[in-house]
Amino acid sequence: MKKQLIKFLLTIIQVVVDINIVIITFGAFVGLIFLLAAPFTGVGHAFFDYRSGLGLTIQVLDVVVESVLTVITLLGTRNLLSNINDGQYFVDKNMLAVRQILWSSLLVLVLGSINTVVFHLLHVQDKLSLLTLSGDDFTNGLGFVTVIFLIYLIFRRGIALQQDADEII
Repeated sequence: MKKQLIKFLLTIIQVVVDINIVIITFGAFVGLIFLLAAPFTGVGHAFFDYRSGLGLTIQVLDVVVESVLTVITLLGTRNLLSNINDGQYFVDKNMLAVRQILWSSLLVLVLGSINTVVFHLLHVQDKLSLLTLSGDDFTNGLGFVTVIFLIYLIFRRGIALQQDADEII
């Protein structure tokens, strides 16, 4: 009963991650269309700062890069959940998935930190507060990356122990 409940919960979480991948991909695509069409229609002015061409270019690049990194993180999460749901715990595929989550999350944190400084220097307003970090955002992101790094170390040690056990048998 307990194993079935855990398998059910992992499946539900995996479905939620799949839905998020679709939503973020679709949202980024629609957002870019609004962003590029805004000078002609005015729709995107509520979401993006159009006062300078450089600021607008930085925002477009940020939306693309952060969307791609978020999808990479979610794909790594999906792969990890799928493998664990299949009973594969300490295997190289999980190590790759955790590495994928770790690096993309770290890059999002670094990019958000750089954006905060660059937006401030260029006087670009992050109207949705998605591209820059406040103090709490940075602290939470750093905590998340730290936890993922600890999970990475656990999986690395688990894989080494699994290989030792396989060699003994």
